[in-house]
Amino acid sequence: MAASVTAQPVSSPAPVARTVPERSLSVAFVGDSITEGFGFIDYDRIWPARVCAQYGWEFQQFSSGGTGYVAVGETDIFASRIPAIVAARPDVVVLAGGTNDVWYSQSRLQAAAAGMIATLRSELPETQIILLSGFLQPKYVHGNRPDGRELADVMQEQTDMLHALAVQHELHFIDTRPLFQVPEVGRYVLNDGIHPNNTGHARIAEQLGPLIAEAIAEEH
Repeated sequence: MAASVTAQPVSSPAPVARTVPERSLSVAFVGDSITEGFGFIDYDRIWPARVCAQYGWEFQQFSSGGTGYVAVGETDIFASRIPAIVAARPDVVVLAGGTNDVWYSQSRLQAAAAGMIATLRSELPETQIILLSGFLQPKYVHGNRPDGRELADVMQEQTDMLHALAVQHELHFIDTRPLFQVPEVGRYVLNDGIHPNNTGHARIAEQLGPLIAEAIAEEH
């Protein structure tokens, strides 16, 4: 069943999941540098690793910096990781992308995201997919694309589109954008104003962990 929730700002108390699956699950994360980790941080304690450790899930990492549904970065787009994800056969796939795709057209992003969801559904019919919005980093809250458009506006359109895809495919959807939109955000990011530091990863896990756990509990 599709459901949509919004992460609360990092200064708010974390939501509490109603239940947690009794058996151990394997959870694969597909994302960019926010999910892979970046800079001088503790990579064993990045937010998805923290979440999996908290709930006793097996953590499977399929994230790479600079990438997205259409953004290539130094490696590849999300869809090129599908064979490895299929081989790993996770119980859950968390798609945490879109941030690096703000530089591309919404039509390309929509086609790529829809294609990946459809392929995962076809190749892993028993695997739950949870869709996250892109993370809107502090540096870009008031930033602009080369065409002059506010990145926050582009992210809003992108989030609406990804949410619509989640509804169409009956996926749980989590809007992550409020996580970095707080006055004291400097406490949670590196000096680049983009990537979370150790404290930021801890707070992301604190906020997203219960939301992901609740989505998983509804289907397992």
